[in-house]
Amino acid sequence: MVLPTIEPPWLAVTAVAGAVLCAFLCELALAWAATALVDAEIGLGRLSLFALAGSFLAGGAYFAASFPLNVLLADMIEQAEPGKFPWTLFAIRSAVGLGSSLVVVALASLAMLGIGLKRSVLVGVYSALLRLLLYSLLIAALMVVLASLQIYRGPSGPKTSGAIAPPGSVIRA
Repeated sequence: MVLPTIEPPWLAVTAVAGAVLCAFLCELALAWAATALVDAEIGLGRLSLFALAGSFLAGGAYFAASFPLNVLLADMIEQAEPGKFPWTLFAIRSAVGLGSSLVVVALASLAMLGIGLKRSVLVGVYSALLRLLLYSLLIAALMVVLASLQIYRGPSGPKTSGAIAPPGSVIRA
């Protein structure tokens, strides 16, 4: 299998930089909304540092938690029927990601923003829930765009002639 490449290298670098910038702006908006919900007035510099560190630490905590999770859930993967995805495994991984994000962001807000423990936990909860809702909305918008492209382009399957009877029809002589 050959992976697709973007021909001019500067275009690939620009695309990655744009994706990183978009993710940072989304995390900054989430941090702003979560701190605003607990009435913490934080400056833009500290909030940007918190958003950046919180997202990197939450991602690192998720990957650190997923390695032991792979070992624990290896039997579930092996027992899955061929051709079927173990959706329980997906749900467990999502719960671990949400939980690790909640704990890490709460600890980061306690250390970096200088707010109390209760408000830090609320910042973690609000940030995790808002992240879940924001990225679900972005994925839904992407699916709408891809569906409209598919509708615009038409079916991609092979076209058949009218000589073949449709499945399930009975031809009587």
